[in-house]
Amino acid sequence: MGNDSSRLCCRESAALPANLASMRYKVDGGRPRKVRLYRPENTILAKSVGCINAKQHFMHRRDRLLISKSWMKAQKTGAEYIGAKIFHRLLTAQPEIKTIFGLEHIPHEMLKYDLRFRQHSLVYTKTIDYVVKNLEFPHYLEQHFELLGRRHVQYQGRGFDPSWWDSFAECMTEAAAEWELHRNRPATSAWRILVSNIIMFMRRGFDDEIGRMKEKVVVG
Repeated sequence: MGNDSSRLCCRESAALPANLASMRYKVDGGRPRKVRLYRPENTILAKSVGCINAKQHFMHRRDRLLISKSWMKAQKTGAEYIGAKIFHRLLTAQPEIKTIFGLEHIPHEMLKYDLRFRQHSLVYTKTIDYVVKNLEFPHYLEQHFELLGRRHVQYQGRGFDPSWWDSFAECMTEAAAEWELHRNRPATSAWRILVSNIIMFMRRGFDDEIGRMKEKVVVG
């Protein structure tokens, strides 16, 4: 894990965690409905927590800078298509995921025209943008993705498998390598580190929620 100087938190102009102006589409019976993504509510607390975590970040500062530059480059080539590419790769690698989104009867070549596919693709794009904008606030990224991991427990009844996150990580890294034209290995490596940590946070939240539910059953 990278350790950075605490000077980051002493700057008057230090940015607070970016708000999520976007909405997350949550699949319910194959039909998406909007729910707000987690975001910090207390900006004063955000600054103090950001200061604490500036000393103990899960990524080196060099890698965070590589991520930011890489994302800027990706946006110049059409950020609106990034989520679609990642999602399409994921459904190609794991076709069974289609069932979770009610896409099982949509021919693969027609996916990009489906509203549900486009909506979830947009979720991917905006989530990546949120992560990049909040790289200096690891505490909130950790909380956000742990919560997201907890929410995925509800999809087990539809066949959700946590191992799909590994496929997502690979698809995400491949997409990053593509928009770097396979010429920037350090940036691709930085994306792999970032996504690996995100998956770790989600798994932690998922496992914690499973454990909580089991305890609730035993106590009940």
